[in-house]
Amino acid sequence: MRGTPPLKLSFALPLPAHADGPVSLPVGLLWPVDAARVEAHVRVWVNSVSGRTVAGPAAGWRELPPEPAPDRDALPALTLAASAEHPLVLELRPATPDSAAAVWVDRVLIEAGMTEDGSVGYRARFHLLRWLTPAADVLLPDPVGPNPTAHVDGKTAALVPVGPADGARRFRVALPDGTGHAAVLEVQYALPGPRHVLGQTVYQPPRLAAAAYSGPTRWLVTEPADAAPLLSSGARPELYWRWRGAFTPRPPPAAPIWTAGSRPASIRGPTAGAGRTASRCRARSAQPEPVRVVRVPWLGRSSSPARSGCSSSRSR
Repeated sequence: MRGTPPLKLSFALPLPAHADGPVSLPVGLLWPVDAARVEAHVRVWVNSVSGRTVAGPAAGWRELPPEPAPDRDALPALTLAASAEHPLVLELRPATPDSAAAVWVDRVLIEAGMTEDGSVGYRARFHLLRWLTPAADVLLPDPVGPNPTAHVDGKTAALVPVGPADGARRFRVALPDGTGHAAVLEVQYALPGPRHVLGQTVYQPPRLAAAAYSGPTRWLVTEPADAAPLLSSGARPELYWRWRGAFTPRPPPAAPIWTAGSRPASIRGPTAGAGRTASRCRARSAQPEPVRVVRVPWLGRSSSPARSGCSSSRSR
């Protein structure tokens, strides 16, 4: 009847115990009495932290494309419809770890550089478009420092240790619920630094479990000025051409990939001392992957390190 306010009911259903295979979950729905016609729509959200997925459709139900809900920031994992009072039985299946996307990331910025105590400091920012879970699992390289930190939209968030995972350490951080907009997840941590001026450093990024990346991952690596850094593998250098009497490749300026007012200050790079220079490498990859930087002796300042995506800049 037109003008009739909607009736909202909330109730909980006990979940069956975890099993090695699929289990059935009957969902008791409420139906109007003596209705001439019934059109039912059911949307199912899945918490990826639970380690389960949901399958459908059930008998008498048809599956529809995901339909957004005004009170939810994430799309449902399953949308069903029926034109009669059919019983609804969902099938729950064990989820393979990180097999299904639960977090969608459209860009990542990772800054890394030597700190005053000789370790390598990292600051990674993930721009999250949407998520299907109240928390995200962050995989940090092992051995990570004792005090990794996290922020969500600039506010401090707890990093709860979960356990080891494929040579990394898994932490869980809570995400906002029903914010209606994207969010920025920032993670800071430190790893042991190189012992020698020459040699190589493999920069280890953080990863998000069950994440899908639709945009690039950008790196900004700051190296000491004692050697020439060369980007070896893991990412592609970002170059552009500038007229300086001849066309010369130069690293691009810092990309404004974060909205105004949301960019935190950069991490402290290598301490070069007054009047000395530091080298900065800019690169990009499809998703967070380890980046290898090789340090070789300077053969002369005329040889431009820009061919590797690195440049010399005056330290301040």
